[in-house]
Amino acid sequence: MRGAVLAWALLSTGCASTTRCAPELVSPPLTCFERVGHFDFREKAPGGPNSLEDFRRSVQPGDLIVTCMDFKRALWRRQWIFTVLPCGHAMMVLDPADPKGLFECRFHGAQKVGPEELLQYSYCEVYRLRDRRFLDMGRLNEFATIACERVKGYDPKGWVGINPEMAPETEEQISFKYTCSNFVAAAYYYAGVSLSAGRETTNVITPLSLAASTAAPARRE
Repeated sequence: MRGAVLAWALLSTGCASTTRCAPELVSPPLTCFERVGHFDFREKAPGGPNSLEDFRRSVQPGDLIVTCMDFKRALWRRQWIFTVLPCGHAMMVLDPADPKGLFECRFHGAQKVGPEELLQYSYCEVYRLRDRRFLDMGRLNEFATIACERVKGYDPKGWVGINPEMAPETEEQISFKYTCSNFVAAAYYYAGVSLSAGRETTNVITPLSLAASTAAPARRE
């Protein structure tokens, strides 16, 4: 029942009907990201499975991760959102050398995790900002530290386009609940990069809409 309700909500609010043109096919300056990696850890992956070491060697701090799960795997794991939106989760890289070098927002809030977390998905795509001049890694790490203490829940209202604060400039402006994509948009903004998806305050924000974003310097007080 929960899966049916979630599927209906996503379909009825446009999440599943969002244009799914692969972001890497959108040329600059129409997107600020380029796809720099595809990692499939499954034993039956075409060409053989990737290793977590492949992943660690390839990613950089500040990269965007979009995880994907095929329909059969989503049903088996009861990950209902992936039955509707295969590219259903967004994460970021803080430090590939750190055992807890990725961070994300899930149903229990913000957390830092290791790359082993990626093994539950079918595969993941990694996107990197073409222009990293405005990305302040000190601020990104500060956001992650604050968020792990402050963000203690998930905000399902984002599934219907009612989004939390995605342009925080101070700790007090960081919301207590986010969807994964809203959270990533807020993290980039706090670190100096304003994504166009994060400025869509009344639309459903998906992982692929992040990857297909344009960018501008974030405003500072």
